[in-house]
Amino acid sequence: MAKSQKDRRNLQQKKGMWYVVMSVTVNGKRQRVWHPAGASLEDAKKLRNELLHQKDHKLYAYNDTTYEDFLLKEWLPISVEIYKKVSTQEGYESIVRLHIIPVLGSLKLSRIEPSHISRYIKQMRDGDKLGDRTIRQHSGHPRIT
Repeated sequence: MAKSQKDRRNLQQKKGMWYVVMSVTVNGKRQRVWHPAGASLEDAKKLRNELLHQKDHKLYAYNDTTYEDFLLKEWLPISVEIYKKVSTQEGYESIVRLHIIPVLGSLKLSRIEPSHISRYIKQMRDGDKLGDRTIRQHSGHPRIT
């Protein structure tokens, strides 16, 4: 393989945007997963190297699960076990069911991008009229706003 071809393996460009294309097996079938990498070839190479490193070390996992399924079947049960207080458990479940799932629940985990989170925060602030403290509780991070 020529150096220029090897240098661009797993990389594709469409409409001015670079993508890293990974081959994965989902439900026994081979599938190509396109990871947006930005407008720069250098950014695409960096992302490709990260993803290949993760794949080599068995850290890369393509997941076709929706955010709702992840929250209800994996994240919420684990976080509920961590907190002993019933009020904390109920608070987390309420935030997930009333706010997060209606906005982000149908998205695939592998497709969630920072812009989705930004729009969610904007909707909470502008549409739902929630305060900064409540938004921080939704994010689980003290400095998200």
